[in-house]
Amino acid sequence: MLVGNSLLVWQFYLVRQQSGRVSALARELVVVSRFQTDVLSLDAKLDSLAKSEDIDGLKREAGRLQSILLTDTAAVRDALIRLPSDAPRDTAILPTVEAVGVTLPPQLDAVIALGAASDWNVARLRLANEKKPLEASASNLVRSVEQQVSDQLSQSVAQAERVQSRILLILPLTAFVTLLMSTLLAFAITHSISAPLRQLL
Repeated sequence: MLVGNSLLVWQFYLVRQQSGRVSALARELVVVSRFQTDVLSLDAKLDSLAKSEDIDGLKREAGRLQSILLTDTAAVRDALIRLPSDAPRDTAILPTVEAVGVTLPPQLDAVIALGAASDWNVARLRLANEKKPLEASASNLVRSVEQQVSDQLSQSVAQAERVQSRILLILPLTAFVTLLMSTLLAFAITHSISAPLRQLL
């Protein structure tokens, strides 16, 4: 019975461990998706400001973007630290997010300088050229993490099915062994009591 209970506890531990991996990857997906959303929404605002030739708004949004990128980078780093050691991880995620945080602000400064010099056509063109690789890399990161989460969910479902079949095997086996041991113990106790009584008789 002790062995059966130990096996059951072990099966539940495996399910919990897999669930922890899926949860950690889901948190990573959330922060990477937030990074992508922040970048895309601010890109749209910067585009709009460049079209309306609003230099003050462009400066304000560029500063805001830098602050958001720092926050998102910290969130991605934290999510990656919290990943279990045996969870799959894409080693390109953090360097990509950090690279965006480092390279984008100087590029925006150049766009702002062009706008300040009233060269808005070149500023808009430069902004459009900088956006494409940024959007592509953010989308690639999200796709990569989504694939990891999907794979882990599939493994989790498969493991849950295996654990369920094992539990359905362990429970009847444990019950049978317990019943057999109880029967043998009852027979031994009855024999140990009845044997001296027979001798007395």
